[in-house]
Amino acid sequence: MTPTALQQAPLYAAAALVAAGAGVLLAWWLRRYTTVSIRNVYLVAIVAIVVDAWALYARAASVLMVLVPATSLTAAASAVGRRWRLSDLGAGEELRAHERARRWMWQRPPVRATGERVHIATQGQIVREPPGPPASPTSR
Repeated sequence: MTPTALQQAPLYAAAALVAAGAGVLLAWWLRRYTTVSIRNVYLVAIVAIVVDAWALYARAASVLMVLVPATSLTAAASAVGRRWRLSDLGAGEELRAHERARRWMWQRPPVRATGERVHIATQGQIVREPPGPPASPTSR
């Protein structure tokens, strides 16, 4: 490594930490507001770690500088998401069923009424928000 690259090391470490924080936010968003499983991120994290290992073996420092923040994002998302997924699977009946019904990216989303929204609220409760009431002519 060149002295210039070593001088920039704290900047790259900070970028990796910020990306890891973004990965935790990604895992939280996937769990709380989507029906997509965190298992999708596991696959991306494995590929990112293998590519990082290859770059390390090939001594491609410039490639590692770009890949390490991306790897920290996916690794943090998959680690935290796995922990939340396992706690949801061990929870009560409704939350467990919701977690088991999550889908892979290539699967179709569940069919719901137009405007219906399902998400996880605090304390792990499943909230089903029906679509708003239709506007009636007498309500004007």
